[in-house]
Amino acid sequence: MQYRYEDSVAQEEAEESVSIRPLKRYKSQALQRLGVSSGYAQGLASKNSHKWLQAEVGVGVPLGSFSNILSARFIFREDSITVPSLDFKHNHLYQLGASLFWRKEFTDDVNRSMLISVQPRYQGDMEAESNTFGIFAMCLINRKIPDTGMTFSYGLVHLNHLDNAIFPALGISWQPEYSTKIDLRFPESAVSWLLVRESNQMEKWLRLKVGFEGNRWGVNLDGVDTIVTSRHWKTAVVLEKLLAGGGGWTVELSYLFAREFEIGRDFSDLGDGVYLSCGINY
Repeated sequence: MQYRYEDSVAQEEAEESVSIRPLKRYKSQALQRLGVSSGYAQGLASKNSHKWLQAEVGVGVPLGSFSNILSARFIFREDSITVPSLDFKHNHLYQLGASLFWRKEFTDDVNRSMLISVQPRYQGDMEAESNTFGIFAMCLINRKIPDTGMTFSYGLVHLNHLDNAIFPALGISWQPEYSTKIDLRFPESAVSWLLVRESNQMEKWLRLKVGFEGNRWGVNLDGVDTIVTSRHWKTAVVLEKLLAGGGGWTVELSYLFAREFEIGRDFSDLGDGVYLSCGINY
């Protein structure tokens, strides 16, 4: 799990309906985030493996006020994947990209806001000349239901790692009290419990998650450009520390299932696996 500035804005929106004042999730400056994270996945019944390292920088600019925010996140990530069943081993799969995120509250309805996120990126091995452009895109309308702790979301989402990539986006967030939160949405749902809170400076949360993940890269194999795709479902336990201003750290332990790997038209069922990741950010 990777903590993002746009995630923090969405969570702060949901928490505003409860009595305790939530942590401030953004800094009063342009630089919002410096982060590094890493993860490792291993098959249980086979020798397939996947590891990655990521660094990112995030900036945020209020367009007149903090109810109208434009943020940008710049990412560099390197993946290493080994799949013996397809005789595939690649230590240098890269992602270089930017994430643009815009949040706007409607002036005629304080309980309604719009979120737009566009994430173009290069995804390849620096040798392939095609199939290396990917994009994630999302447009959501969030509507808070007064005095209930509930927020409904609806819109569209484009997932880069699926052939039929555009899906309707529907979700509901319910926070009956500050220390408990339920998020039901695609591609990831979660139940969260507050473990520790120190004034308005620090919180520790325990989260249980289930979700769908994946990625694709354009690679050059023996002089031929092709597409490599990895995807899976997961259940995860996440321990997360949040600091006022948006810093903190996360540790995630996941069980992976329905794991699939494709090289062009060649397909491999990777079986179940386990996954550990951690990240720290300013």
